[in-house]
Amino acid sequence: MKHYYFLSGVLFLMLFSTLMVGQSAHVDLREGDAHYHVQEFDEAEKSYRDAAVKELSSQSKFNLGNSLYNQGRYQEAAEEFQQAVNLSTDTVFRAKALYNKGNSLLQEGKYQESLEAYKKSLLLNPNDEDAKRNFMFALKNQQQQEQEQKESENKEDNENEDSSDENEPQSPQQNEQQQDKEEEQQQKEEQQEQKEDEESQPRPEDQEMSREEAEQLLEIIENTDDFVQKKLKKQNSTKKQTSKNW
Repeated sequence: MKHYYFLSGVLFLMLFSTLMVGQSAHVDLREGDAHYHVQEFDEAEKSYRDAAVKELSSQSKFNLGNSLYNQGRYQEAAEEFQQAVNLSTDTVFRAKALYNKGNSLLQEGKYQESLEAYKKSLLLNPNDEDAKRNFMFALKNQQQQEQEQKESENKEDNENEDSSDENEPQSPQQNEQQQDKEEEQQQKEEQQEQKEDEESQPRPEDQEMSREEAEQLLEIIENTDDFVQKKLKKQNSTKKQTSKNW
């Protein structure tokens, strides 16, 4: 009988200790929220870290990610948001954490990784208009980056060709051909710049997505990346990314 009472006492102490730790972590979360709401993000970070040490939870990781994001530490924020996803089974919460992860990666210029995060977020919550807009924004930036890289490589190749021909005497005909080539290249660059300027201008009809456009986007996301690229080249988005707070 005494042995039974001893075990009961041990179990009581364990439960009491667990309860106290949970309450302590809750206090740290509330303190972190208080700092966060007055934009003391570094202090909020400390409180959220303390909470995560005492009791690892998806909420502490999510809030920690938000505090890091607002300090401009985007890569760290993305890692915390992913941990929040891993620790949660709630679909809506996971979608928000993935959305914030996408925003963090977008700020880092990691467009492909941000697109993957937005895709996963939309698969969990297809009605998130912010995620749809930011997906389009990231895709447009990725395409522009690839275009600029391609142009830079072509320019470098042309410069190498020109330097290799400098020491060779050119006939009047060759000079004329070279001049025509340069003028043609200049015209192409001007046309490309004009096209990019036109595409970057926001259109009234592009400000809000229709239901049909939203359904089309989701269909695209569920297919291969190649299909995404083909379908979305005609779409434009000038919306800036925003971060969701829980």
